[in-house]
Amino acid sequence: MKLKIFIFALFLWFFWIILTSSLSFSSLLTGLVCTFLTVAICWPFLSEHTERFKVSHWTIFRHFPYVLILLKEVIMANLDVAERVLDPQLPIEPAVVRLKSPVKGELAQTALANSITLTPGTLTIDIKGDEFYIHCLAEEYVEGIFEGPLQKWVMWLYREEIV
Repeated sequence: MKLKIFIFALFLWFFWIILTSSLSFSSLLTGLVCTFLTVAICWPFLSEHTERFKVSHWTIFRHFPYVLILLKEVIMANLDVAERVLDPQLPIEPAVVRLKSPVKGELAQTALANSITLTPGTLTIDIKGDEFYIHCLAEEYVEGIFEGPLQKWVMWLYREEIV
């Protein structure tokens, strides 16, 4: 248990270093203090809710390619939204759609919903069972949501069977 707390704190500290992009002594020390205070305050709440999720060390490493794919999708969606906003010929027809997904696990569904929400032009409103309720900026976005790579990568990430 103590090793998990230490690894979590170390991970947050590295995240701090990446976000601040500073290796000065004062920045590193401030990050270290903030990280360990955050972990000390939040760990009791986090551990109680995360015990039911089985996440291995390999799952953490599997996030790296997923983050790259997500970043590519976010950039492509940003370009598309910018084009729609700047070109009056392209339609902006907001719609709420209901789509079924083969993603079953709670953690995997949450990751997919957050990935959809992070992608400009789409917003996950709700998940009920295997149905996602998604607000889209245009009808074309609906077709690409589950046919694109995000759903497949989330299933690979959380080792769910592709049906």
